Amino acid sequence: MGTDDGFNFCGCGCLQITGRESYQKIGQSLGLDLVNNPDLVNAPQNVLLIAGTEFVKSGCLPDCDQDNVVRVSARINVGNPSASPGKINGLAERKRQLTIWKREFGLA
Repeated sequence: MGTDDGFNFCGCGCLQITGRESYQKIGQSLGLDLVNNPDLVNAPQNVLLIAGTEFVKSGCLPDCDQDNVVRVSARINVGNPSASPGKINGLAERKRQLTIWKREFGLA
């Protein structure tokens, strides 16, 4: 007999946290029981905190400092920082958004 893990631990939240192990690790980091309460991932009071935690734990900050959209995207969406840019959906739009945000914050 199978489990309901595919349903319970599907991609949710801002960065689409996926899988029991990811829910458990992020939950432990934040003191949230995401395994027994997976709906907490989408709760308004948690969603940005979870995304930020996953972003940091995925090792994205050094790549952000270098504006390396390919590596950040690969870490979040592909799980492999050496992933081919061709495997990253929406890469052109991500680069466009980086340009917009840098301009808005006076960093361009």
